[in-house]
Amino acid sequence: MPIDLTIVKSPETASNESARHTFSESGGSIGRGANNAWVLDDPDKYMSSVHARIDYEDGRYTLTDLSTNGTFINGSMEPLGNGNKVTLNEGDHFGMSDYEFAIAIRESDLASATPFAAASSADPFAANAPFPQHDPFASPAASYPASQVETPYFGSTETDPLALLDQADAPTAQEEPLFSNTAANNGNALNDAVQWPNANAENNLIPDNWDDGLINPAAPAGVSPTSNIANNNALATLENECRHLKEQNSQLNAELAMLKKTLGEHSSASHQVNRATTLQDATLIEAMGLAKWNLKDDKVVQINEIAGQMVRETMAGMMQVLSFRKKIKEEFRINVTTIQPIENNPLKFSANIEDAMENMFIKENNAYKAPLDALREGFQGISEHQVAVLAGMQAAFRGMLERLDPKTLEQRFEKYKKPGVIQLGMKRKHWESYKDYHAELTENLDNSFQHLFGYDFVQAYEEQMQRLVAARKPSHEDKTH
Repeated sequence: MPIDLTIVKSPETASNESARHTFSESGGSIGRGANNAWVLDDPDKYMSSVHARIDYEDGRYTLTDLSTNGTFINGSMEPLGNGNKVTLNEGDHFGMSDYEFAIAIRESDLASATPFAAASSADPFAANAPFPQHDPFASPAASYPASQVETPYFGSTETDPLALLDQADAPTAQEEPLFSNTAANNGNALNDAVQWPNANAENNLIPDNWDDGLINPAAPAGVSPTSNIANNNALATLENECRHLKEQNSQLNAELAMLKKTLGEHSSASHQVNRATTLQDATLIEAMGLAKWNLKDDKVVQINEIAGQMVRETMAGMMQVLSFRKKIKEEFRINVTTIQPIENNPLKFSANIEDAMENMFIKENNAYKAPLDALREGFQGISEHQVAVLAGMQAAFRGMLERLDPKTLEQRFEKYKKPGVIQLGMKRKHWESYKDYHAELTENLDNSFQHLFGYDFVQAYEEQMQRLVAARKPSHEDKTH
């Protein structure tokens, strides 16, 4: 009892030696690997090397899913699942990758089965049944023994129509054999073989009833006219029933074809969606390094949803941090990055998170960096900014201490002291000078900030950034190569 698998749908670029494969009771595997019983071409590599296996167990065929991306039975929205098996029945279909297969199981007794096997063997419409002897439409001559229509010497069928007409009206008694124990007949053999009709003595014309036998042929022996009428009625009934069955069969075939077409389209679309979703989930799990855990389907879906939310949240946070970094650089009057014709970071130059998502994942041009490169550059810039800020703060603090050093202040006060003032009470004068100096600082905080803090901060910040960028370039080039 073999099972036939027929390809009803395949990838456009796939090239297979045959669209049908027959598995015996020994079974076999299906996949794109060379060691399978049926090797299928899968250009996009969605199919596993050993995707599924056909087995014969306890008088029935089973299909076992051995794949990563799933095998879908009869248009199911969910894959069968790795390691699970299902019994295959006549008319089932299943999908794997971009392939769709139809199943046909060949039973040993199916070849002789016909839709009308239960009909009577006497059905006059049977293909090879002989025409019944009591059929009223049969030739009248066929109802008589061969001895009545053959010539005794030539053994051929009588060709004289008049003789046949005479024989139609003749009694049906058994004719005398050709050769008998009686005395030999020395008469004309040809005349004896042909029974000439009796001529009308009155007018020497053909009798008026010469064609009665042709119009109303004699009924076969043992069959009454009532029986012929019944047979005619039965024949008409059978013809009507057969015509009705043919009409019903034609209508059912049309409905079945339409149902198969609709089911095939729905199954193909559902399978395509399921396969794409499964492939997306599996790809994400593999990219996250979680494939080794063999996670369940519901867990994979949960991780997929959380990962999408994390990507959006990370991008929004990154944009906010980079925006604050830009404000700090502007506050200290440090040069900021300006937009360029190409290779811009969408995390820096997008108006909001929706704009950034579109620039990173939807638009395909060289105006913006690739998503992974943009994220790496953003984190690298933030790390370097933090280190440079720390260096700038330390340098600014040291500079401020130097400007507030007593010796520095004495030199400043001596330089800007008013002429002609008597040098009395020097300490008091210095204190008064310091108060004047502090008042000058507080009058214009922006200028004072740059004077006491900003200049040293900017200089140290930029020097530190240059050192970090110089140290990053070789390692970055090594990664890209």
